Amino acid sequence: PDETDIASSILQSRKRRRNDDFQCVLPGDLLVSDSNHVRGHGTYLRNGGLVSSQAGIVYTVNRLVTVRPVRSRYIPEVGDVIVGRVAQISNKRWMIDINARHNATLLLSSVYLPEGIQRRRTQED
Repeated sequence: PDETDIASSILQSRKRRRNDDFQCVLPGDLLVSDSNHVRGHGTYLRNGGLVSSQAGIVYTVNRLVTVRPVRSRYIPEVGDVIVGRVAQISNKRWMIDINARHNATLLLSSVYLPEGIQRRRTQED
């Protein structure tokens, strides 16, 4: 066996192992049929079992079963560093699109630029 064949077989086995750890579900798929589990986000009760309410990956922590969507918007938490795009400029604030449920508000009084200017001039000015 060639070294490249051995390396590719190791990579394939790792990919298979990684994919086997996750259970992808669609809306309406039965997750667990017993009543010992606790309903988490992305699930609901039907006929005594937990059913997925969205397409995603199933995560089970102890007895809590949740379905995380494959694609979702970012939900910021305290202390997160974020990057955004200015969506709207008002007199005393900027509305920043951070790809979350709502735009973020940045008050101009919170921005400190050198020499007390409120914004930097660009080539277009």
